[in-house]
Amino acid sequence: MLFSELEEILEDLSRNKQRLTVSRHAYNILLQDDEIFEPDKKQNRAGGDPSSTLVNQLFQNLYETAESSIWMRLGAEKEKLAERFKGQENAEACTGAVLALLQEQLEEKARCRQQDKGCSFFVRLSKPVLEALASDEVRKDAAFYGDKVGSYLKALLEEYCALPYAERERIYYRQQLQSIELAITRQEKLKLTLSSRKKLTGGAAAPNNITYLKPLCVQKDTEQLYNYLVGMTSAQPGGPWGMGCVRLSSIKKISSLKCGGFISADDRRKIAEAIQKNGVQYLPEQGAGQTILVRLTPSGERKYQQILHLRPQYARKEGAVYTFTCTQRQVENYFFKFGHDAKILAPQELADKFKRMYESAAKQYE
Repeated sequence: MLFSELEEILEDLSRNKQRLTVSRHAYNILLQDDEIFEPDKKQNRAGGDPSSTLVNQLFQNLYETAESSIWMRLGAEKEKLAERFKGQENAEACTGAVLALLQEQLEEKARCRQQDKGCSFFVRLSKPVLEALASDEVRKDAAFYGDKVGSYLKALLEEYCALPYAERERIYYRQQLQSIELAITRQEKLKLTLSSRKKLTGGAAAPNNITYLKPLCVQKDTEQLYNYLVGMTSAQPGGPWGMGCVRLSSIKKISSLKCGGFISADDRRKIAEAIQKNGVQYLPEQGAGQTILVRLTPSGERKYQQILHLRPQYARKEGAVYTFTCTQRQVENYFFKFGHDAKILAPQELADKFKRMYESAAKQYE
């Protein structure tokens, strides 16, 4: 598909098929994100290629700010420089010099993104995407990409796939994030429909995967891996409310209830303290974590000192017995891999769960 053909293609949308060739790394990232972001609406063709739905969504959410959209990026930077150099002597010359250097850097990055061509697949470009590609702003890049729409899309997708997962998540869910930020500003309560595979962290969720949330913020976890919508949650629109969070990628639908989203200063403080102590993904329900006792062997104590990822902080230590105030899920996620080097002493229900999981695992080797 050529930029020069786009007006004709918009008149005949049956010609909207585009072949894309991307690096093996980008191809695998697209497949992974396709599965995570739209597990129920996945529209992959035979062979399991990345879906048109994914590619169209990524383009619409990214192209206006992408480095691969060279002229749009230069235009945005020109406005910033004009403000920065306003009233200064030789402002125009300084702006021109900075933009020339930036253009050189952007073009070099775009050339690098064209080099690795490992996997090819076809997508159907939506009408909004075709209209954006045909716009004057985007078509200014046609000459750099040899008039080839596929080359421009490759550069954009390679740019996207080079980002950490948490940043890619924010790009894909841009519209949802805008709705959330608006609700936070207006102190509006949200009605969330969660994907069937999701269990709410803290708070409570109704059997039909509907939960209500007073939003406080969107925050990444300590390891900067995932984005979480944080606030006060309930299975009913009128409460009762407990602190909790939902992973951004688990939200299928967001509806604002236009009122009732106020969070008190005391609840804000408790949420901040809980996040500081255990991490955003382990917010305890109703603001108080459960008391959990774990006995560690000398080897287990060494592991506890060395393995920092998702580690709960102990509240008290008596000999080899550690007392934690956190969620059972955090203890399970962290200590299960310790095997015989960690024994759950309390609560009994968690100890029993560990026993069942170890016995089930052992049966795999009988």
